[in-house]
Amino acid sequence: MWNFPPVAESTSENSIKITVTVINNSSQSLQNLTFKDPLEIGFAYQSNSSSPVSYDSDAKEIHLQIEQLSVGETFSFEYFIEISSSKRSEINGKTWLRNVALHGDDNLELTAVDDHCA
Repeated sequence: MWNFPPVAESTSENSIKITVTVINNSSQSLQNLTFKDPLEIGFAYQSNSSSPVSYDSDAKEIHLQIEQLSVGETFSFEYFIEISSSKRSEINGKTWLRNVALHGDDNLELTAVDDHCA
C-alpha cells in the first residue's frame, strides 16, 4: 500500500506551494519512480532553488525522479506554482482539482488528486 497525498497551500495571491509526500507502505523496495504534474493553462512553474523538481517547458510538466524508496521509507518534496490573473478569476471561491501521477518499475502507476479552495 502507498500513501501519496499532495497538499496545496497558498503562499500569496498568485502562488501556491505544493508539498508531496510519498510513503512506501508495501512489503518491497520500489525502484525508478517518476513523479509528474502536468500544468494546465493558467498555471506556471515558479522556479525555486530549494526544490528538487525539474520543469519541461515544452510539455508544461513538472517532474522528479526518485531512484529508490525502501520499505517504510518516506520521501517529501515541494514546489511552487504561479496562477495567472485570469485563472485566479476563474477559480476564485471554488475548489479546484489537480491530478498528479507517480510511475515506477513493475507497472506501478498511481494518480493522486489534490483539491484546493481558491
